[in-house]
Amino acid sequence: MRDLVKVACAVVAVAGLGCGGSGLRTLTAGDVGPIAPGTAVGALYSGSYTVTSGTVLGCRCRVGSCGTIHVIVGDTLGVVESDGALQISFASTGDACSGGIDADGTFSCGGTSPNATGTSYGLFDGQFHSSGTVPTFVGYTAEATLTTPTLDCDLRANETAQFVSAFAPTASSPPSPPAGWGLAGGT
Repeated sequence: MRDLVKVACAVVAVAGLGCGGSGLRTLTAGDVGPIAPGTAVGALYSGSYTVTSGTVLGCRCRVGSCGTIHVIVGDTLGVVESDGALQISFASTGDACSGGIDADGTFSCGGTSPNATGTSYGLFDGQFHSSGTVPTFVGYTAEATLTTPTLDCDLRANETAQFVSAFAPTASSPPSPPAGWGLAGGT
């Protein structure tokens, strides 16, 4: 996986955000997984989603600047749901998270992204929405600890993504989602 920093930054694309922020925490491997499958049955929310908005709620950097972190509006999310298990990947960065989804669409998904200078961690909690049996959008909060050659930051952001299309069914297995986390920063 690529740097979670890019994912967290894409979720947090707000230039000029100052360092600091209440309620921020430094994530570890224990915070992001493993996350058990939920109570959902089927694959209602599987498909492609486009990030339509995002707001950085807080950022604290030990190295680098929060001003370089931003949400990547327009990023594509690949969502694969299978009987309570969930995987979300971000086309912009190649990162993904795994977790669980409940029958009401609420979910938790965590992931790690090792790189040359350490490991970045991401945790995503939110809810998928539908109109009957057609997905409409997903809203979530992203928490990340980004560790790259130019950043060491904790952040939190809200993000919304619109449903675009379902994956084409296959005879043998669910499709693999596109890669990526949706954050950019540190350059």
